[in-house]
Amino acid sequence: MDCAHDTRNTGRPCRSRAWPHDRAELAEGEQGGGTVSLDSHAGQTPANNDRNFNGHYKGDATITVPEGDKVTIKFTNDDPSLTHSIGVDSAYATFPATFTNPQPIFQGAISSNPTDMTKATHPKKSETLTFTTSKAGSYTLTCFIPGHAAVGMWIHFDVSADGQAGMQTSQDQRDQSRLSFN
Repeated sequence: MDCAHDTRNTGRPCRSRAWPHDRAELAEGEQGGGTVSLDSHAGQTPANNDRNFNGHYKGDATITVPEGDKVTIKFTNDDPSLTHSIGVDSAYATFPATFTNPQPIFQGAISSNPTDMTKATHPKKSETLTFTTSKAGSYTLTCFIPGHAAVGMWIHFDVSADGQAGMQTSQDQRDQSRLSFN
């Protein structure tokens, strides 16, 4: 949403930016209490055999949100044939081939049936996650379907204690996603 069109009058400064953007910091402002909306697409491109989030994989992108913000992720599976999932998880030196009962870092920060290849988010389906970033740290957005994280279906998800927010890619790419801070 564009700040000029924000009619909600929340009393907080509007922090809105949309991807694509350069590696610039997207927003500054009050620490915590804001909202972040993120559209995340599994298999958006054929990169990494469709095992990617918005074309990014193997940690080549970092999303940073402020501690205390309410985050909403609209997760859409654009992969033509495979189910996928998404969740905020720990950062691993090496991702396991399978996850047993994964628990998200933040309550609500995981899609339904995240490890089940028949019940996770199907192609052309969407799911919305909403959670609050209650603890600063370095995490990942991970697909928990067996084998997917191990082959690189994960990106960095950082929660900043100092109110920093934005997205950076290791290749300075432009992204076709949407991230807005309100």
